[in-house]
Amino acid sequence: MVPLLIQPSYKNLPGEKYSSWTEQAQKSLYAENHPLDCMNVPILLCSTQVKKFQGTGSRLFFLGRCLTEGLNSKRVVVLSNELLSTHDMLSPFESWSNCTLKDTQSNTSRSRIKFYYPMDSTSLIKSVEMPAVGALYPREFEVRGYWWWKAQEITYALRPKIETTEAMKNKFGTSFEDMIVFQVRRTDKTLGCTSVYGKSYFSCSRVATNHAL
Repeated sequence: MVPLLIQPSYKNLPGEKYSSWTEQAQKSLYAENHPLDCMNVPILLCSTQVKKFQGTGSRLFFLGRCLTEGLNSKRVVVLSNELLSTHDMLSPFESWSNCTLKDTQSNTSRSRIKFYYPMDSTSLIKSVEMPAVGALYPREFEVRGYWWWKAQEITYALRPKIETTEAMKNKFGTSFEDMIVFQVRRTDKTLGCTSVYGKSYFSCSRVATNHAL
């Protein structure tokens, strides 16, 4: 820990006024999904099944809805084993919860386990803000808006394990600390997104491009 006398001041840094919201969101997600007793808490059994082929980004987009539904319904999120490749995809990252599928078998009272299929739920209602699928976010953070909350979902879902962080540091060295990763979409969603959000243009440095390659 940095001694109090030499701690830097962040009051004038861009985004500092939102940092407390982010901290609160991450703490809420962690607390809801790490109960002291997994054998009796209400559980949201989230399906990992998909309707068609989906890459990592698409799966995370929908699976993140489980975290939101868990907060709204006060349930711990447990991912099903229907599609094991989803677990492989998430293996470099910390588990979403300390509860597992075994905990769903210990107490099978009817109201305790709720099955949730994020790709086909009643919450998938189109809106002006999110025309493709419903804008689902926790009631306690609705003032921050959908896209801010979506970033919180992904931040929580992709908390790297220690060994993952070490592997990245070994590969990229000191540049890892200042690295920003982004995706430029060039395929199926391009025209649809352009019709709703307009065109956006991005530029990147040679260093970022080399890392991407």
